[in-house]
Amino acid sequence: MSTQSTRPWYCNDETVDKYATALRTGKHPKAMKRLKIAQSIIVNVGVISITLVSLVFASVPPAYVGPIVLLSISTLGLYNGVAYADYRALLQAYSEVQAQNEAERSQDGGSE
Repeated sequence: MSTQSTRPWYCNDETVDKYATALRTGKHPKAMKRLKIAQSIIVNVGVISITLVSLVFASVPPAYVGPIVLLSISTLGLYNGVAYADYRALLQAYSEVQAQNEAERSQDGGSE
C-alpha cells in the first residue's frame, strides 16, 4: 500500500514499502532504528580509522595527504547521506503504519 502523494521526495517508495511490510509483520521499530544507528556508527568509525591509520603509519608523502582526506570526507558524506535517507524511509514507514492502524481503530470503534 503506497501513499506516494504524501511521501517526501527523499523517501524511496520501494524502501518505505519494504519497511512498512516489516513493521506490519511484527518487527519492532525501536530495534530497527537502533540497528540503523549502530550500523552507521560502525561504518563511520571504520572509515575514520582506516584514514587515520593510512595517514599515521603508512608514511604517506605530504602530497597525498590532501587527496586521502578529501576521499575520506567524501566517503563519509556519501555514506551518511544514504544512511540518512534510509533512516528517514524507516521513519516514514513507521508513521504510515501508525496512521493506518489509527484509521483502522477509529473505523472499528465507530461501527460498534
